[in-house]
Amino acid sequence: MVERHPDWENDPDAPPTDDELKESERLRRELEDVRSSHPDAELARALHLAVAPRPLDQLSHRRILERAVPKRYPVVLVAFAAAAAAVIAAVSLQRPEPPRAALVHPHTTQALFKEPFKSEDASKRVDAIMASRSRDLRANRYARWGVK
Repeated sequence: MVERHPDWENDPDAPPTDDELKESERLRRELEDVRSSHPDAELARALHLAVAPRPLDQLSHRRILERAVPKRYPVVLVAFAAAAAAVIAAVSLQRPEPPRAALVHPHTTQALFKEPFKSEDASKRVDAIMASRSRDLRANRYARWGVK
């Protein structure tokens, strides 16, 4: 038997008592027994299966599907998929391809600045570059959308 020191009452690193050892052994046996309905065992099994799931056998898989999917559901799903495909085809056939416009390609920002770089003007310089790149992006988006 392990002697318990009074300071160990709330210490998580204290050695286990005999009762704790018996309880842990009982829980180990519960976890190994698949039929056990002990709440701790059920939780531990659920956590274990969440981390390392085992494959379903065909019979269990079929039973889950039969409970989740009614018999008439596949017919409705096929009909809905066919209708959706028809709508997508009709919409894509009616919409003409936008004309391909010339896009603004990456370029240097040297033309934005006439004077050499000064550290006190860094913020203005970054703002000018950002504004230029924003205009380029907007122009490219409008070109792809066919907007003139």
